[in-house]
Amino acid sequence: MADWTLKSWQDIPNGAAGWGLSDDQMEMRIGREALGLTQHGVSYAKFGKDFVPTWGHRQKQQEETYTLVSGRCIARLGDETVELKAGDVLAVPPHVWRAFRATGGEDAVMIITGAPAVENDGDIDMEWWPA
Repeated sequence: MADWTLKSWQDIPNGAAGWGLSDDQMEMRIGREALGLTQHGVSYAKFGKDFVPTWGHRQKQQEETYTLVSGRCIARLGDETVELKAGDVLAVPPHVWRAFRATGGEDAVMIITGAPAVENDGDIDMEWWPA
């Protein structure tokens, strides 16, 4: 048996479908379990060009990085808003509320990493960033 795991992001279920969202609105493919990771997490996220989520979240212990692979987006970080372009990487400490929206008429695709791997580490506010 190999000491490594290879998967396609498309073979990892879209968790956003469980939130009632279509693939055009959002994809959130959480890779930790599918890849057998125990120390950190990695996810694929796509924010649809016309999708305007209102929720935000923060972690209690986990640091996260967001690498924008394609498209453009805005990130709300606490009371600030920053623009990201493809190739940017954003590091966010646990206590900071955060949310993302695609901009520029195109989908925004990012890879999200987080460590340490902690169960039930986040808080979500469904109305944190009004449309």
